[in-house]
Amino acid sequence: MSKRLEAEHCHEPPVPFKKYKSKISELLVLDIENERLNFVKIVPERRVISSYPLCHIRNELFHVVTQNNHIFLISQESEAIYSLDLNNNMGNFKFWEAQSIGGTGAILHGLLYVICGQDRYKNITQLMECYDLQTKKRLSKNIPKMNYLLNGVGLIAHEDTDRLYVIGGRNEKTNLNVSKVQAYSAAKNTWTELRCMKYARYRPALVVYLNSIYVIGGYVENGKSYMERYDILEDTWNRLEPLSVMYAKVEIAKISAIVYEGRIVAFGLTPDFNVVIEEYNPDDNKWRQVQLNCSSHTPILCDITHLHIPFSNETRQPLSAYDIRYQ
Repeated sequence: MSKRLEAEHCHEPPVPFKKYKSKISELLVLDIENERLNFVKIVPERRVISSYPLCHIRNELFHVVTQNNHIFLISQESEAIYSLDLNNNMGNFKFWEAQSIGGTGAILHGLLYVICGQDRYKNITQLMECYDLQTKKRLSKNIPKMNYLLNGVGLIAHEDTDRLYVIGGRNEKTNLNVSKVQAYSAAKNTWTELRCMKYARYRPALVVYLNSIYVIGGYVENGKSYMERYDILEDTWNRLEPLSVMYAKVEIAKISAIVYEGRIVAFGLTPDFNVVIEEYNPDDNKWRQVQLNCSSHTPILCDITHLHIPFSNETRQPLSAYDIRYQ
């Protein structure tokens, strides 16, 4: 087990995020249940590079939220949210206008919650907004402000407790990563401060499994890909086996993760920009690396039943797919 980091914050200066220019107009979708590969065409004006939790449409940065066969893209630079229904063969994006710019999203009971957005002056706010996925309208819920002014948080929903969990992020005032954890109760419309993580981290990957939240990777002080488990019922944290690979040490997270058939499957990029998939078994606290023999400049965007993988019309590379039901 790696030595615990004593500092709660990251003291390294931020690394500017480089915007990639690429002509991407299709997603290669691997249907895990039916073992089929399908191309989903994107409207030509909105070319997509997929990553998690961020992606680009043209030169605009988006946060990605997935649920079943739907992809929701929250603009980080304009008051816009796009949705893509992968069941629709046309694959066209639908658009609706948000009340703030940017933010991190999660879906709870059919509602899209967006937190840490920006005002019209591009200042991060402590507000959380709520949108109905059917009507694409903002609900007039008087949600109280968060306790802290943060960006780059991890946000995940837990249906059984009717809560949204805000984990980690960066303090806008101090520019330091934090290990703080807050929970929003949709039923009570209140915020609760919970026990802190062991490691401060920026843009971590989060999954829920058996009443626990697994926090994976993110931007940590020494670049290590640590993992921790939060027991939702007991309000306790445990350090787990870190991922076996050193991932790209950059400001945007290069790790995404899902839960599939009792395993946690993580996707990411190494410092030399090779795509890596690792499988974690919660029963023995071990990671197992899977060799893909491919490389890319963006990680994979995934949800619980599909992998959505960048496809370049220009070079037809990188093009890769993997069935996570491997032996």
